[in-house]
Amino acid sequence: VSRLNLGGRHRPVPAQASTAAAEAQVRPGTAIAGLETFPDIARAVKPGVVNINTSKVVRMPRGRSPFLGDDSLDQFFGPVPEGNPRERRQTRTSLGSGFVIDEKGYILTNRHVVEGADQIDVTFPDGKRFEAKVVGLDARTDVALVKIEPTAALTPVPLGDSDKAEVGEWVMAVGNPFGLPGGGNSVTVGVVSFVGRDMRLEDPRRGTSIEMIQTDAAINPGNSGGPLINTRGEVIGINTMIVTGGAQ
Repeated sequence: VSRLNLGGRHRPVPAQASTAAAEAQVRPGTAIAGLETFPDIARAVKPGVVNINTSKVVRMPRGRSPFLGDDSLDQFFGPVPEGNPRERRQTRTSLGSGFVIDEKGYILTNRHVVEGADQIDVTFPDGKRFEAKVVGLDARTDVALVKIEPTAALTPVPLGDSDKAEVGEWVMAVGNPFGLPGGGNSVTVGVVSFVGRDMRLEDPRRGTSIEMIQTDAAINPGNSGGPLINTRGEVIGINTMIVTGGAQ
């Protein structure tokens, strides 16, 4: 999960664990996770978390496929009707998630979800769909801002302060993994496993790392761009990447 400095302007600093016995007590304003905490948060943020579907037309060499071998595209797709006789056009689609941050229609998601797309469609839990345009991209943090033109009032998801994230606190990841049918988003719950994990995202211009929030809340393909939410119902990060290996 990408660590975003949503509540301040300075560079994020990993939160330090309390050691004093007095600080171990519940501090004023600290949210306590109870039996109804996560259902309440899920209901509150549901209208503001969206599914994002993108499409892009790519050009491929005619007659060659890395999966099926030479001349396989001719066999399955037929002759090219127009354009360069040595090229074939194919539409590629991808999916992700995002969340509303402004009533005017601004939505945060991951850069890798929308970058280079010819068309971006945003679908709300109630089934309403809007075409979106990219407002800004940041390769280093893998964050994108897109905008729709809403026809009714939107429900922004409150932004929190990732600088205050602490190891062991409960968090909720919301999104649409694998584009599962039936509409709506899935919710998974876990804890903050580590704060300030030094990771390098895809940024060919800089190749610099960024501090991340690591969580054991389940995150799958399609969750990219969705919010990571604390027990106050505030977004403290964007679900960005999965680290796979011999263990989960």
